[in-house]
Amino acid sequence: MSSEVDQEESRSLALTPTWSVATVLTIFVVVSLLVERSIHRLSNWLKKTNRKPLLAAVEKMKEELMLLGFISLLLTATSSIISN
Repeated sequence: MSSEVDQEESRSLALTPTWSVATVLTIFVVVSLLVERSIHRLSNWLKKTNRKPLLAAVEKMKEELMLLGFISLLLTATSSIISN
């Protein structure tokens, strides 16, 4: 019984329905675009209202988020190599 549950939980991407993969990827892309546009608009508003310290903080947060994303992508891509 537990082996059947384990097999269902570890279904490969090739066996996953196309519509569900497309839906998840679409949600990721839409959320990423919304976050990116929000940060861009916030930066423009901070420039227009002359709030340089807050603009510097937003830029630093953006840099850190990009670095965190890159590290996460790198770890995901190399996780199988690292675990062996």
